[in-house]
Amino acid sequence: MAITSQATLKSAIEYAQKFAIDKASATAEGASTWHSLWNVAGSPGAGINPPTYAADSALMIPTRLTLGAFPIQNAGGSDSLRLTRADFFKVSTGSLIIYDRLWHCSLLVTNIITTQTIVGSGRPINRGNANGKGVELWLEVYTAPGATGATWTINFQDAQTGGVSAATYVHPANAETAGQMMPVTMGYGTLSCQYPIDFTCNISSTAAGNIGITLLRPIVTIPLEYANDYRELGWVQTALHKIEPNACLAMMVQCTATSTGIVRGEIEICEG
Repeated sequence: MAITSQATLKSAIEYAQKFAIDKASATAEGASTWHSLWNVAGSPGAGINPPTYAADSALMIPTRLTLGAFPIQNAGGSDSLRLTRADFFKVSTGSLIIYDRLWHCSLLVTNIITTQTIVGSGRPINRGNANGKGVELWLEVYTAPGATGATWTINFQDAQTGGVSAATYVHPANAETAGQMMPVTMGYGTLSCQYPIDFTCNISSTAAGNIGITLLRPIVTIPLEYANDYRELGWVQTALHKIEPNACLAMMVQCTATSTGIVRGEIEICEG
């Protein structure tokens, strides 16, 4: 039944899907960095590294059934899933983002300067806007690279321009930490990354590392402003954000120290 009033919302919430969250603390890079909870043990369980960039694999498009995702159930009929509540406790300060993990790959290396072509990049995003509107491009570290400063460039299909655009990340002269996530600058006004095409380093970082590309759409950001802080967002704050069918819900945290801190909480998703 569609949510059209407070009465139908109340009825939907009574039968909502609820998911407990309990993620262990992980070693992070430090203050003002983002860290993925994808491979962190707890609930939901740790995910696995995505397929290599050189493989044309359907597993590059994770879903609700992918190991590491929240095990949501799709809505029935013409109904949609909506985020009605998100509450979290975090030992350290920072922010937490729940997002839909749309596409991912791994095993890009940073000790060569030749272009690494992403073989499975032709698999289009199949959740939400198919043109990639609102999609963010992030790098995700599975094994730390070397510590030589460099510029990493990702060419991607841009539906907004109808052609190929370039996104860049400035790799500092220190090695990122495994699990770190780095937002990639796609250029002013670019909000339509359909899929990545290739990856190039202008300078070798000496150690290969294992770097992945993750395309995602943020769903909600929860600020946790104090140590041992508890924060609850109700349906007004979540804006009843739509959860796409088969969404691969995952989390990342913005750190204020060299650990993510324990993350506990619960999300509630209703149908209507």
